[in-house]
Amino acid sequence: MPCFGGAFCCLGLGFRGFHKWDPFDHLVAICSRLTRLLVNQFTTETGGRGEYSPHLHNVAMGQIRSRRLDTWDCCSRELVARQSRIRLRRYPRSPFVYVRELVQGKQVREFSLSPMEHRNDADVEHARDLCLEGHRAGQWPAHSLGRLSAQIQSWKDLVEACVTDIERRIRKEGSRVHAVNDLRLRIARFRDPVDAQMLLRWVLELDPITRLKSFNRRIETLSQIQRSGLLDLGSVVDQLRAIRPKGAAEKIRKASSMRVRVIGDSRR
Repeated sequence: MPCFGGAFCCLGLGFRGFHKWDPFDHLVAICSRLTRLLVNQFTTETGGRGEYSPHLHNVAMGQIRSRRLDTWDCCSRELVARQSRIRLRRYPRSPFVYVRELVQGKQVREFSLSPMEHRNDADVEHARDLCLEGHRAGQWPAHSLGRLSAQIQSWKDLVEACVTDIERRIRKEGSRVHAVNDLRLRIARFRDPVDAQMLLRWVLELDPITRLKSFNRRIETLSQIQRSGLLDLGSVVDQLRAIRPKGAAEKIRKASSMRVRVIGDSRR
């Protein structure tokens, strides 16, 4: 079993000039020398003689350097550096690019840029440009809003596309069950054509004072549709959130929900 006790002593990286060092270059240098050290001990390419292999070294270093040239990381960091209020986001189970809008450090909305994919460098760069354009204009570019709406001909089409997007983004079934049920059991039965005002009226069927929990669940369903990027519901969601009980009305609601309910006399 080889001993790694003196591995770091063999790196030959002194502490001189650390006041002008680049952290990433320093990490690459460390990894380069560690790679040579490990390959010398473990390589089997030359029959297990422990000889240094330039090929294995280049492969290992290529993987390290490729991270520095990753388009997604570069574009994401550029938006942060420019203090853009609109940023990029991606999910492991979804191939599409998402964007989120921040106001005073808090996320106010998020939606998909489907069919733009985060593995496609051209799509990522185009999404970055849209984010910067939206940041300068103070709102998401109008020419890119609803560009997929023409493909949504019915509520059924919208529901299936949204459910697919939700299942890609949200891993836990319990976290998505209410939105999926609302989409498939209720919204899919709406009469065509697709209209955001129908969703507004659907949520307002519930009284936010007496049925706040269900009311909030329907708002969350609309938020999931918004995040899919298939239908712009930003103004509708803001309008619904504004009418939720606050202040004295919220105190009254909580007090009424905490009233002691007397169980009727069960004696016969």
